[in-house]
Amino acid sequence: MNLIDEYVDTVSPSLDAPEVFIKASAYHLVSNLLGRFCASASAPGLSGLRPNAWIIISSIQARGRRSTVANYHNHVYELASRKFYEETMTIGHDEALTRSKECYIESGTKEGIVDHISLTDLRTYYVNSTEFGPVLQGMANTEYETGVAGVLSKLYYGEEGIYHLSQRNVENKADAVRYLKGGKYVTMFCGMQEPHLYITPGIFRQGLIRRIVLIYADRSDFGKWIPPLSDSRSGLRNKLNRIGVQFYNKMIEYNSYSKGRTDANRLLNKTFDFGMHPNVIDYINDYSKKLDNELLKTMSNVDVYRQTLWEHLSKYSMIHAIARNNVKVIDLGTETEAIGTIDPLDVKQAYSFLMDATKHSAEVISSIGRIDSPIRTSEDPLDRVLSIIQDEKTISRSDLHRKTKMLSRALDDIIKTLHEQEMIEIEVRPTGGRNKAYYTICT
Repeated sequence: MNLIDEYVDTVSPSLDAPEVFIKASAYHLVSNLLGRFCASASAPGLSGLRPNAWIIISSIQARGRRSTVANYHNHVYELASRKFYEETMTIGHDEALTRSKECYIESGTKEGIVDHISLTDLRTYYVNSTEFGPVLQGMANTEYETGVAGVLSKLYYGEEGIYHLSQRNVENKADAVRYLKGGKYVTMFCGMQEPHLYITPGIFRQGLIRRIVLIYADRSDFGKWIPPLSDSRSGLRNKLNRIGVQFYNKMIEYNSYSKGRTDANRLLNKTFDFGMHPNVIDYINDYSKKLDNELLKTMSNVDVYRQTLWEHLSKYSMIHAIARNNVKVIDLGTETEAIGTIDPLDVKQAYSFLMDATKHSAEVISSIGRIDSPIRTSEDPLDRVLSIIQDEKTISRSDLHRKTKMLSRALDDIIKTLHEQEMIEIEVRPTGGRNKAYYTICT
């Protein structure tokens, strides 16, 4: 059993959150704690492909159990990383726990985030907020948080940055320049309520959202209700502790594979390589080509978002390979070398997870900019309706009406326009009572 499945099997019986949320938290644990030591030279760029997962889980208030998912996740994260810092930095429990928490980036201005990274100078950081919606909202609405999206985008790729601030209120001109060191390994696991409440068309066009796997769960995804008070949870903490120790042991092992890093606070990010099986390379390249063709065909916001799914598929395939420790250690005589491999099994499991995680993406992305009113429900209603039909392949009139939340007359006008432009086909099926209309994209 791999670490992802083991974590899901441990948490799921005690938590009625959507299983995709729990699995996402497991992928992130592997990505942050073990992925920091790994890279793949198969991808472009001097650093190769890094398996840094950026995830936002989203649902209505309360029922998604987003905070509990994050609490269980962070318990394992803090235990493993704290023990790792104790060992590699030769420091005590409390100082190591502080180091572990210094990896968190919850919110702040671009200057504040860059200053925090400069001050702590750790190898790995973790964007961590159970309510990331207001942070996104602040990127569009407040002067102080302007530029945060740009900083986060640089952190996603581990790029360096130089930020020149106003010198009017600065005594020392050197203080008006902020430097973001390159080579940082940054992951994200955040939560928020419904995306349309916070994500604006402007934020979407900046590109940050495309770097994030945005997982929305609706009512059909909620797990079977579990009583909030139950003796069955009595041993959960110990089980999570055991998983945390497993992660810690693997961190020590992987740290030794990455050419003997003994100082967890050094800037230099040494990694060991994960190669890709030829079938994996072909699969991901074919998937990328398919996504590009779909984008050229329709140019919808949904297709823009999906255009980078091939990159996520590459990352999550590597994460799955790491989770099952698909690593061989080769004895070279005077030293050893570790080489990981991403196999077809890994890309198959990663693809299954991503399809489940993004199954509501058409509904979510097309609702960006929506204004809930009797007159107007979308900034671009035609594009929104077309995206939903495209995502569902075939959808009934009643289901389309429910997903768009539009007035019937407005929806009928859009359907008529799309049909006249030969963008959709309408099929009327007998149901034994009233005939039912179904819509599909024209091929």
